[in-house]
Amino acid sequence: MVWEVQSGKTMIQFAHFDPLVSRAFVTDIRLAIERPTRSALQEFDQRRSLRHDGESYSKVLSENKP
Repeated sequence: MVWEVQSGKTMIQFAHFDPLVSRAFVTDIRLAIERPTRSALQEFDQRRSLRHDGESYSKVLSENKP
C-alpha cells in the first residue's frame, strides 16, 4: 500500500502505512498546523485532559451510585 500526502507542489509518498497509522499521522499533522506553538499545544492538551478526566470521573460516579 502506498500512501501519498501532497502539500502545495510537494508530494510525499509513504509505503506500508496501515489505515490506523495513516489516520494518526494526519491527525498529528493537522494538530501541528492548527497549534504551531508550544503554548498553543499545551493549552489544547490541558483542555482535552480536563474534558476527558471529567468524563471519566462522571462515569465512575454514575457506576458507583447505590
